[in-house]
Amino acid sequence: MCRRLHLVPKLRKVVRLPLLGESSPVWVDDPDFDISYHVREAAVPEPGDDAQLLELCARLMSSPLDRDQPLWKSGSSTGWRTDASQCSR
Repeated sequence: MCRRLHLVPKLRKVVRLPLLGESSPVWVDDPDFDISYHVREAAVPEPGDDAQLLELCARLMSSPLDRDQPLWKSGSSTGWRTDASQCSR
């Protein structure tokens, strides 16, 4: 994912609100972009089942996104019965 991030520049953008509400919010490049904030890995105890995978995805999906960061996160897990899975928002 890191090697191809440059192909989707929107993933590095963050919303900035104008001062005093003079105009609409704008998307700008995040000068402090850190891929490790957005991509996480977790392990499900082997052999992971659907319930464990859904619980892991629910934790990722239920936490609010930080509006000071680009608005996306991705998580991958190992230990599930098909070796790996991905959950993104």
